Amino acid sequence: MNQISKQLALKHAKLFSSQVAKQLDEINLEVSNVQITKAKKINKMILSQVHDGKIVNLYSKFNPIEEVERWVSTIESEPNHIILFGLGLGYHLQALYNKFPKVRFHIIEPNPHTVLAFFSLLDKPGFIKNIDDLIIGYREVEISSFFKRILDKFDNNWKFLHIPKYQTLYKDEYHYIMQLFKKMFIDYQSMLKSHNTFGDLWLFNALENLAMIQSTDNIMSYKQQFADKQVILVASGPSLEHHIAFLKRVSEEKKALIIAAGTSINFLVNNHIKPDFVTSYDPGEGNYKNMQPALALDVPLIFGTTIHPKIVKEYKGPKAHMIMSKDYISSYLSTINPEDIVNDAPTVTAVTLDLLYKLGVNEVFLIGQDLCFIGDQYQAKAVYPTNKSGKLLAKHKMQMEHIENNKGQLVETNKSFKVMKQYIEETVKQYENFSVVNLSLYGAKIEGIPYKNADLVENELSTLDKQEEIISSFRSRSLNRQDFNETIKNFKKVFLLHEEQLDRIYKQLNKFDSRKQTTAFFAEIQQRLQMLFEQKAYQYLINPIVVNESHQLSRTIANSDLSTSDSIKRYLEEAVEPLVNAISKTIITYQYKLNHIKDLNQSAEISINSNNKKFLNHYLNDKSKSAVIDFTERNDRLVIVFSGLFGGLGMPINAFFGEVFSGYKIVFLRDLKQSAFQSGLKGISDIDESNKMSYYLKKLIKRSNAKKIILAGASTGGYAAIRYGLNLKEVNQIIAFAPPTFLDERNKKTYDDNRWQEELEINIMEELPDLKVLLTNKEKKLIDIYYAEDNELDQFHASRLEGHDNIHLHRLKQGGHRVLEELFIQKQLDRIKNSLLKDIGDHFEFISK
Repeated sequence: MNQISKQLALKHAKLFSSQVAKQLDEINLEVSNVQITKAKKINKMILSQVHDGKIVNLYSKFNPIEEVERWVSTIESEPNHIILFGLGLGYHLQALYNKFPKVRFHIIEPNPHTVLAFFSLLDKPGFIKNIDDLIIGYREVEISSFFKRILDKFDNNWKFLHIPKYQTLYKDEYHYIMQLFKKMFIDYQSMLKSHNTFGDLWLFNALENLAMIQSTDNIMSYKQQFADKQVILVASGPSLEHHIAFLKRVSEEKKALIIAAGTSINFLVNNHIKPDFVTSYDPGEGNYKNMQPALALDVPLIFGTTIHPKIVKEYKGPKAHMIMSKDYISSYLSTINPEDIVNDAPTVTAVTLDLLYKLGVNEVFLIGQDLCFIGDQYQAKAVYPTNKSGKLLAKHKMQMEHIENNKGQLVETNKSFKVMKQYIEETVKQYENFSVVNLSLYGAKIEGIPYKNADLVENELSTLDKQEEIISSFRSRSLNRQDFNETIKNFKKVFLLHEEQLDRIYKQLNKFDSRKQTTAFFAEIQQRLQMLFEQKAYQYLINPIVVNESHQLSRTIANSDLSTSDSIKRYLEEAVEPLVNAISKTIITYQYKLNHIKDLNQSAEISINSNNKKFLNHYLNDKSKSAVIDFTERNDRLVIVFSGLFGGLGMPINAFFGEVFSGYKIVFLRDLKQSAFQSGLKGISDIDESNKMSYYLKKLIKRSNAKKIILAGASTGGYAAIRYGLNLKEVNQIIAFAPPTFLDERNKKTYDDNRWQEELEINIMEELPDLKVLLTNKEKKLIDIYYAEDNELDQFHASRLEGHDNIHLHRLKQGGHRVLEELFIQKQLDRIKNSLLKDIGDHFEFISK
């Protein structure tokens, strides 16, 4: 038996890592549970360990090298990285290194004495330089930190391996580590998915909400009023129907605070129950639409700072804000106590529970928190404006699962509800001295939240007037315009500086020459990027939006051999350029938003010039703009495009112009009045009827100095393009995608076309002409109509215009009403491009024919 030399181990360890040497120096050899002995057949040492009073050998007593070679032979594909559970005496590492000399190692060794034995016997093995991480012991914080560091590099080229004996010797530790990694990896993927959905919204919403945040109270300033209160937290589940009488009594007798979580406010008001507060935080457009019935109420709103901006702008009642964990804008501007930041979650209940705990609330009783289907109900009635019945829809039944309810029955739920349930469970696990009770008998059983009968709870509630009644009308203050303007000004300076740094990186990328530059070029690019990454503004304002691209950069560096010109070229194309482009796009969006906040571009009509050209894509997608005009191109071609009834084209607007009408002067008109442009353009005061619309188009054409004029549009916008195009002698060509040929009530009834009944008013529809009639008395213009044969109504409308020699019908096999989207998806936009008149001479040639 050999004695482990601590002195020798420390000497070797210092050459590897001073931090590891420091950890080893703290080990007491007198309580060691490991032994090293000589193998029986070869001149190698073996390691054994005392476990449960027995000596367990980690290697074969006869030939540990042969044993390890057999193990490594089972690993076929070459990984870039290996996470190895167990260090032992390094034989497994040596075998892996011999087979895969470029692999990087990340090791977790639960026994510090084993690490001491390893370094005491170390004989300058080559694999030492390939060890990136060595985690010693079983400290949860350190292992979690290690996993966080590697997750953004982890991909299919990583392997998770273990020394065979370790799986049984350290069974509990191994199981915990694997479960922890699995959970962290799932959370990581969920985070990336959330960033794909909300990443930019969180920050851009917080920026747009800045004025409202600065002119309302932080709800955390009301901790004294909320302390030790009892709260009824109302969610939107179907069981709400059974608690109406209970809620009315609690409200009338002021037995507890009633807080509506999100859209449950719609149900309460519909049933004549006025809550004390409503909370809302969701950044998406859907939340704005679902909150519409509540916007005129006088119920105090506690809004998350990343909420959809229109909700707080249009909400009439008193307001206070809660700083959300995804609001990096507020954290960038000032230091915020972490205990005053409310954690984001995929359910408003979890968010509100976190808020109430931090406000010092004593007890919370959940009502309507079902997280499962009850009968054929998905939600309570009148919760969602678009599904007032609350009935189950087909989309709710996707990924159906079963779950236990508070009555012990198996009931149906879906993946979305299960995720919400897990977040609520994780949320309440963190709290001490905070009671949460569920009053829904038929709702899903939530771990950590016991069920209790509502009647029993009612008797336990203490009336609010026996306590100090909470302030239910938040103080509002006028915005300090000077401070606010200074904040916006500073933001603009920051992004201008970042833009300049980005320009220098772009110039450096353009210098790349694979014949001359390799590692030195890579180092210089990395240095420039690192300078950007280290800035506070980048970390708070940009990185949270470009997190996917940042992780791709980390993965590429971690999993690539960047010593050759080809590998560096691939690194630049696959990682650096996407990241730099994403940063550039983010900065431009911030600059656009800042201009928007400063009320510089609030007109419904915007003209593009050299100063705001970079914002063109944002203006095209800005739903407050009725007209976007870009005459900056130096040519004689103009295209005027009419949106559909809902403001879009069915495909990205900028891609339509870029791929079909590149080099054209462009005008994009958005039908915000939803009248097929019969009522003119919203926000442009003198364009309020069809004849004025024609005059407006004439003025645009004259102002453009264009000779070749094309009008185009999708759906009802296609109808408008044909209608106005026929009236304007300057127009040479009209292109329409799935256009209706009539919109008047009589024809719609005759031909059973009931589309857009709710959007188009009858008095407007009656004034809209039949294009078939209009065509007979007008001069010939080239008209191209695209439609899909799998939409019978569109095919019928197109056929009504058949027989005119100036009308070309382009039939698609599929695509429904969204033919432009179909052309885009199938990469067939060239069909449109190829049908364009090339010059004015083509038009005269067509007319002469």
